[in-house]
Amino acid sequence: MGGTALPTLAALRTIRVDRKAAFAAGSDVLRRIVVGGANHTVFPVVSKSEIIGLVEIEPLSPMTAEQERLIRGIIKIYRIHLGILEETDTDELTGVSNRKPFDEAFRRLTGLSVATSLAQHNPERRSLRSCVEAELAIVDIDFFKSINDRFGHPYGDEVLVLLAGIMRKSFRETDRIYRFGGEEFVLLLPGVGQDGAEVTLERFRHAVESFNFPQLAHVTVSIGVTSIRAGDTGSDAYGRADEALYTAKRGGRNQLCRYEALATDAADVPERREAQEIELF
Repeated sequence: MGGTALPTLAALRTIRVDRKAAFAAGSDVLRRIVVGGANHTVFPVVSKSEIIGLVEIEPLSPMTAEQERLIRGIIKIYRIHLGILEETDTDELTGVSNRKPFDEAFRRLTGLSVATSLAQHNPERRSLRSCVEAELAIVDIDFFKSINDRFGHPYGDEVLVLLAGIMRKSFRETDRIYRFGGEEFVLLLPGVGQDGAEVTLERFRHAVESFNFPQLAHVTVSIGVTSIRAGDTGSDAYGRADEALYTAKRGGRNQLCRYEALATDAADVPERREAQEIELF
């Protein structure tokens, strides 16, 4: 750098529409942006062809071409690491999240319930008790093994990809979709109560039932859902939704079942499921 004063990092700012438009037009670096009377140099941070942030630098002296290359190189390294993280957390076939990031997302979702959980054990704070306003659902494709056996695994993969596309259109951006393996998907639905979750899930189920899958008259899904409780672990909520899913399968498939509405004794469910799993799934 030859003793030239290094630029200082001014901020990683919210993307402004006018600057984003300039980058979308093809600019790699946008110079001479005046912020508070000072000239800033702005670099875009791009992930999968989408601008996700801007790095603004306020130089102590005019930036050299070498300094600009250095900063672009640092941003490139960041993008590479970001891409690796995205690939690690994404199901390669369907493009939705895989099982790996589920536990962390669940912990973040239930983190707001810590005070509630403590209040449950404090008689003076009983009024603070409540459940987490969120739902967990398991979606399982009916007779998926038969689809693979009849048409082959490549067609089964196509069904999974098409189903993932229907899910993206059926749920909000704030909802989280995970493929847990095979034909099973898990949904985290924050900020929604039981009624709202059931309306959305039923709408999705009907969308799948009415979708024109190639070579098949129709594909259906069974869904188990439960309300996430204060103090829940991911395994706790998943286990309840899985029991509801079992009941939906046993009841004829292509239906939604809520754990909280079950009247059966949960103690004997694992044995019954083990005995009939092949027929049901």
